[in-house]
Amino acid sequence: MLADVDTLLATADQGRILREGARRVIFGEPNVGKSSLLNHLLGLERAILSDIACNTRDTIE
Repeated sequence: MLADVDTLLATADQGRILREGARRVIFGEPNVGKSSLLNHLLGLERAILSDIACNTRDTIE
């Protein structure tokens, strides 16, 4: 039983990140590919892409 508790404690941070997510900032000049990078990292189209500078405000939910 002690080994099971040790395993749970050792992976608690990973579980929290999987449940709650991790807040990060992608920062850069307009139209340099921040939204494209986000979509690529996530493996899905989450951010709206546009050729108009400063146009990405929200993510698709």
